[in-house]
Amino acid sequence: MNSSCVVNNKATREGLSNQIKFLKKYPRYRRFADKGVNLSSGQLLNTANGVLRWLDNQQSLLDQFELVSLSHYTSNKTKFTGYYTPEIEARKHYSYEYRFPVYRDPMDNQRTFSRADINKGALEGRGLEIAWVKDAIDLFYIHMQGSGVLVFEDGARKVLRYSGSNGKHFKSIAKYMQSRGYLNGDLSRRAITAWLHQHPESISEVFAANPRYVYFSIGNEMASTASGMKLIPGHTVAVDTSFIPFGAVLLAEIPRIDNQGNILNYEWRLLFPQDRGNAIKGNSRLDFYTGTGEWARNWANQVTGLRRAYLLLDKSQSALQTASAKPY
Repeated sequence: MNSSCVVNNKATREGLSNQIKFLKKYPRYRRFADKGVNLSSGQLLNTANGVLRWLDNQQSLLDQFELVSLSHYTSNKTKFTGYYTPEIEARKHYSYEYRFPVYRDPMDNQRTFSRADINKGALEGRGLEIAWVKDAIDLFYIHMQGSGVLVFEDGARKVLRYSGSNGKHFKSIAKYMQSRGYLNGDLSRRAITAWLHQHPESISEVFAANPRYVYFSIGNEMASTASGMKLIPGHTVAVDTSFIPFGAVLLAEIPRIDNQGNILNYEWRLLFPQDRGNAIKGNSRLDFYTGTGEWARNWANQVTGLRRAYLLLDKSQSALQTASAKPY
């Protein structure tokens, strides 16, 4: 494989530049991901700079880089999910149509109420509402993503930023619905949403299965990632940094979709570990950021599944002499 076989655009180079700037903040001997690849800042920096040069030539990838598989030993592939920034219609004041509140953090002991308690009105009357929305399902998925964009009646757009949570652990509503016999086989967001629209009387029950509740602040610009770097659609991934470090460069096979969300084919992309996620655990788990809005949601749905993914490591002697021998 040479550089012509990999997506190479402005966003690719921006992501690499951000990785390099991030790594330069640390001494070259500083080590990361002690449970996984256990690489130094110097090794990661050599690799990121090497990939940037590689994009400008036709040298074979395997001539310059080791490909460290991120696959799970039972499947030989990496488990992907996709995340995105949802857009949702909102109003500044309550009405029956727009009756579901978006809350700011109470910043006191009431912040620990469960989702079920809050949905029953535990925070009402405290003036904590940032906005009101009309779709409880869309709001739930904004909680799942940890961010969103509110679109108001006058066309104004405001960014919802994660501000905190009630401290409860995330629990999968897909697994709950499967255990109750509501869904079997297909546990995608599409299947979940369709079932909830067909059974609105069960929405509160299903959502209560995930006690975690997220609070937001409001702003004009997207928040940065857990690493402090900006989100880059089609390249940023959330990882478990005990295994895969911020600043690394990954290579993965990602589906391309059309405007209707149908898969056209697959392409190799450079991915940049820049974020974390509560459900992202282990060395074979990646969450791929797809952007904002409905098209991004469709892409996130299609990315979900088992795919080939590798961590790139420069083959230079300085990199290999201190590389970890820990297996994946």
